[in-house]
Amino acid sequence: MSRILLADDSPHAQRMGERILRGEGYEVVAVSDGDTALMRLADVDPDVILADVYLPGKSGYEICEQVRANPRWRHTRVVLTAGLLEHIDDDWAARCGSDLVLKKPFEPSALIAAIKPLVAAAEAVRAAEAAP
Repeated sequence: MSRILLADDSPHAQRMGERILRGEGYEVVAVSDGDTALMRLADVDPDVILADVYLPGKSGYEICEQVRANPRWRHTRVVLTAGLLEHIDDDWAARCGSDLVLKKPFEPSALIAAIKPLVAAAEAVRAAEAAP
């Protein structure tokens, strides 16, 4: 089962994201701040991280930078999120290596359509690394 780490300080966004993603069969671990997201990386070993760019502690951008800097997370895909009226720094998102940027509130079909190919890409990298 594919795992998704959902880092968002909004309880509503967490509930919506969890409901949508679990409904598609994904295992979801939700955290409320960037520092906890980074601490949970090792035990969750996510295929995809959904990280709000305005998290308390480490921001979504900083999470993405740290994931990209560590070869252990080579398979992990990072999606940066922000509220509909919140600004996303597209240059920073590109520099930190995010795979995608999504606006909230999450629209179920759009979220699933965005996540499925990222999960497939993560699984392909995992399989290639596990092959002899």
